[in-house]
Amino acid sequence: MDWRQFKFNFKQVFRGGYRYLDACGAFMLAAEQELDFLPQDAKPIGCKMAIPEHALTMAGDANQMIVNQELPEDGGKLFFHVTEVLARLAKEHFTPLGIETNGYSIESFVPVASIETAMKESLKLGSRFHADLEAVVGMPAASKSLDYNFVSGSSELHVTVRPVTFEKLVTQRFTAGFHSSETVKRAVERWNRQAEKTKVPLEHALMLMTDLVETNPPNEALKRHFDRVLDIDRKLKDFDFTK
Repeated sequence: MDWRQFKFNFKQVFRGGYRYLDACGAFMLAAEQELDFLPQDAKPIGCKMAIPEHALTMAGDANQMIVNQELPEDGGKLFFHVTEVLARLAKEHFTPLGIETNGYSIESFVPVASIETAMKESLKLGSRFHADLEAVVGMPAASKSLDYNFVSGSSELHVTVRPVTFEKLVTQRFTAGFHSSETVKRAVERWNRQAEKTKVPLEHALMLMTDLVETNPPNEALKRHFDRVLDIDRKLKDFDFTK
């Protein structure tokens, strides 16, 4: 299958990250200065920021930090750099008691013409066990998904293949007001660059997700973790899921 990268995801779960409530502003300023993030929202319950021209977003609170990037173009180099810096900034400003889990996941897709085609193609995945179920329930199978969990030591790998429909097809465009400042005009320009980047005709597909989570990760383990999920994902894309 001709898998195309759709999305990178990172999730870090804090243990005792309550200093977020006091240090959110300092964290956001540092992310803005070091990574050129644009602020989206800042509340005691959580913060949101984005690098819109790279379709990259982050959200954080006292419990966790989540980073996503859609339609990456560099194989994950920018995404990993951003997650590495944000993890350092979270450690410096939130000073959590520890990290419960780190998780990297990769979503890839094979586009198809219609949801009917996606559902039909999904029936080719794995064995023909669904044919036996058809005889039992007296109804034909319309679609199916593959869902596997693998565990080794402190690492857990979750792999899924399933038919999907991309429901969000439009990215908003903005226009700066007549008296807008240069800062506002630059922000609008950056948001509109995201609209151009994500203007890709995505409607229906088969989706592969490779999700690798590490519990109680050692310090400075993000690079090894990200390289590992990239390697597993490459191998899965070469695997024949129709056997």
